[in-house]
Parts: sequence; C-alpha cells; structure tokens
Amino acid sequence: MPAAKLGLIDAAAELSEGGQNFTGITVIRFDPGHNAAQPQSSSRSSLQNGTPCPSLACFDLVLRNVPRKMYSPQFTYSLSRPYPYKWFPWVVFIGGIAALTLFSVVNFAANGYDLGAQYTTDPNSTEAQKSWTEAPIFSLLNRVGPSCQTQNIAVNTEFYTSKLSLPYTLTDIWRESADGSLAVLPSLAYKNNTLENCSVSLVQLDLESGQRTAMQQGYTLWGAKATALATCSVSNGAESTSFNLTTGYEFVGTLTGTGQTGGFLQLNNQTRSSLWWGQSLLSWYWLNLVSTTAYINAVAPDSQPLYQATLTFQSSNVSNINSLDFFNVGWHFLLSDGEFILTNGPNLTTAVASNQWPNIWVQADAFAKVFYSAILADLGQGNGSNILSNPALLQNYTNFNNITNNATGVETPWLQAGPARSSYDDLASSLGPLGITPSTIYAQYFCQIPEIKAGGTLFVTILVADLVFVQALWQILKWTTSAWLERHDEQMNYCPGCLETDAKEGISDVVAARLLDENGEARWPRYKTMRHSEEEVEPFAPLPVARI
Repeated sequence: MPAAKLGLIDAAAELSEGGQNFTGITVIRFDPGHNAAQPQSSSRSSLQNGTPCPSLACFDLVLRNVPRKMYSPQFTYSLSRPYPYKWFPWVVFIGGIAALTLFSVVNFAANGYDLGAQYTTDPNSTEAQKSWTEAPIFSLLNRVGPSCQTQNIAVNTEFYTSKLSLPYTLTDIWRESADGSLAVLPSLAYKNNTLENCSVSLVQLDLESGQRTAMQQGYTLWGAKATALATCSVSNGAESTSFNLTTGYEFVGTLTGTGQTGGFLQLNNQTRSSLWWGQSLLSWYWLNLVSTTAYINAVAPDSQPLYQATLTFQSSNVSNINSLDFFNVGWHFLLSDGEFILTNGPNLTTAVASNQWPNIWVQADAFAKVFYSAILADLGQGNGSNILSNPALLQNYTNFNNITNNATGVETPWLQAGPARSSYDDLASSLGPLGITPSTIYAQYFCQIPEIKAGGTLFVTILVADLVFVQALWQILKWTTSAWLERHDEQMNYCPGCLETDAKEGISDVVAARLLDENGEARWPRYKTMRHSEEEVEPFAPLPVARI
C-alpha cells in the first residue's frame, strides 16, 4: 500500500513482521514515490549523517526500538479533566454533606446498637420501649428491638401475683380446643398475660388444737388454716389457657416464734389500699374465729368438746356478699371422744337463728368472706361483690369494736392484729382510694435490650460504613456524569494536553499520521482513560520527528 497512507502502528507492525529487532534508533522514511517505508539507520549517528529525502513530500519518523510486548508488571493511572459544569462542585459539596449526614443517621440506626441482657418483671413495658431508630422509616434495616423470653410455669410451682400478697400453687393446666376436647398441659407458657375470669370456687377452714405445735398453742390455743381453690385463664393470642391454683392463710404459723405472723408479702396503703385493708381484716377475723372457737369449746358440755373441725364454703347463686346465704356451707366435726359429725346443712341463716352448736357460724362466715375478697383483689378481679372495693361493706367489717368486746377478746400482748386498728371511715382520708386493678403472675423475664455501643466503637463503625456508602455514591455520580458527557461532548475523552495542542498549534504530523485511517480519512481516535488492551498497546514510543 502507498507509504503516504502508512500510519505509525502499521509501519511498526511491518518492521516487526520482517524480523527486524534494532537495538538503537530506527528511522522510518515515508515517501510518496516509494512503495514502502524503509528503515534507514540503527543508530543516532546514522540519523545525523543520513541521506536526505529525495523529495520534499517525504519525512522521516524516528523510533526507539522497544520490544512489542512487555511482560513485566505495570501500574497505570488515569488522566483526568475537570467537569465542564459550574454547578458540579456545588452538587458534590452540598450533596456530599447531606449524603454523609443521611448515611450517618442510617448507619447509627442500623449498626449503633448491641443487644444487652437484662432481667425484668414487666416484659410488656420493656418490649414497648421504642427508640427513634425503630421508626417505620428504618423498617428495611431489620432493626432488632427489645425482646423477652416466655416463662414456662410448671405444675406445682409456687408464685405470687404482681400484687405480692398471697402465695399460690399451680395445680392444673388445660386448654379447650374448638371441638370441645380438653388438652391437659404440664406447664403454662406465660409472658406477663393479664389474669382473666378468675373465680374462687371453694374456701376451706381447718380448725384444730391438739395437732398444733407447742409454740403455736402458746400464742393461741386453737388455730385455723384457710385454703382456697381458684380458677383463672390467660389468653395467648387466639387461644385461652385455663388453670387451677390454690392459696392459703394462717396468721399464727410454724414460724411465728421468729416474729413472722401470716401476712401479705408487700403492703402499700396508698397504691394498694384495698389489699392493705384485706391484710388487716384477715388478721382480725382470724383471731376472732379461733378465740371464739376456744371459748365455745371451753364452755361446751363434757360430752361434746371439739377436737378438730373443717368447714367448707362454696359459691352459691346469691350475689350479695353481705348475705349469710352467699356460700353453700358444709362441715365436719371431730369430737374429743372420737365421734364424727358430717353435715351439709342447714344453711347458715337457720344455724345462726337456732344457735346451733357449735355456734361459730358468723365468725367462720365473716372470715371466709374476707379471705374470698382478698383472693379476688389479689388476682385483680374487680367485678362482682367484694368487701375490699365497697366502702359501705368495708366500714361495716372494720367496726372492730364488735370483735374486741366479745367475751374472750381476740388479741394478746404478744399477738396483735393489724395494720389497721380503726375503721375505714376514720382512716379513709389518710389512705389511698379503694380499687382493684388487673394482676399478672410475678416472674423474672430474661430480655435482650438494644444498648448504644461504646463511643470509640460507635465512631469507627459509623465511619467505615459511611466511607463505603459515600464511595459508592461518588462512583455512581461519576458514571452518570461521564455517560452524559459521552453523549453530548465528542472531546470528552481527550487529555488536556491534546486539547491544548489542538487549540494552539493545530494537529502535528505525528498526530495526523495517527488520525488517518487506511483510506486516508480522519478517524479521530479518543484517548482511553482505562488501560489499553494488549492489541491497543503501541509497540514503539516516538521520539521527536526530524524533518529533512
């Protein structure tokens, strides 16, 4: 092909294909009158003393001989040009600050917390504690909030309610399915559920004298053990689980010698005024019952002294707790001579009216009703008739003069009832209001709570995450802007030097040789900002052109 149309790359390729490997300098002469470019000399001295071109149209191209392929490791860098938009720096600065702030907030919400362990008695409130990082806008971050484990309460487990008054023992657990069948369960899956639909089905009073310890008889000759059976349910989602529980009360127990009389675990006459009165009434009416039993037995005929007695009080259809027929009553009496008396009647109204022996019916009924009311108040059941939530009934039951003025008295110098020692009307102004609030089973729950990381760890965590996001955003901005420029600016990939040369001096001969295609037309190649492929690597590095 004509030498005038031979470009730099083509000439270099022909020299390589010809097996020529010069160690010095090669001069390639381009002459329209010849058929090919010829190497003229392999040294710089040859160039200086070389033969001049035979015509004015030819020119010499001086090349330094370099092997065509370089296998040694190479590192490259990209040339850069400023973006031609005046608004671009402002977008970068202002947008970068805004993006950095946004990324910091997001990264703080996603990575600024660790889960710490905590024990609590109120998992519902713990799990309800939401920080701003758990707002719906951060829902896609899979933010982990506080969580608490469910308690499994096995059968025969003893517990208190959240009122911390009477102790309870779990005896039976069952769940009723949709078809009416019952599934008996060994444990209750519980997570601070409110106790619902509680009812007291039985109150049992066991009166005894001879079977008590000497210490107990030293305080009171007779004693009374009160036991009650209650039924409650809790809702776990769509299912409801029912269970039975028992509780008991004895004012003078086996540990009374240590100064511990029977009572509630915790009292507060301001926030739990009803239960404060409940504890007071239980102690007063327990002493009233056992002192009356001791008196009745002491004056009884020799043929009918009591040895033991059991009275049972079961719920009836009467809703007025002030009525003597509120309970269905049964009793078992064991006399000192071994005679056993069992009966389920007559009702208390008839027994009281006839002074039927042993005449302890009113005292036993009053204590059973106080115990019944205290249980329901402790279980958080405010519906129905209850002495501890009715001011009129409470005033009637706190008229302690009717108790202390009986034949025997109920207190001793070493055994005092209380804490209330006056009527409700006398103390109402200094105490909290009566009321029964919902109850739960008292338990300790293991919870995992989000806690802010330490300052140094938090800073490094957010910094690393911000760098990743900012770098990604910067690359996206560069790619987007570069794509826009490629569509709208043909000189987008020109290096600054090429632009400056074109603007000041025009296109040089060497550049012209590069920009001519095989047909002699301009092909306008663009400088590649990325590393050239192996086929695009130029085999020779040009030296200045010598014109002759």
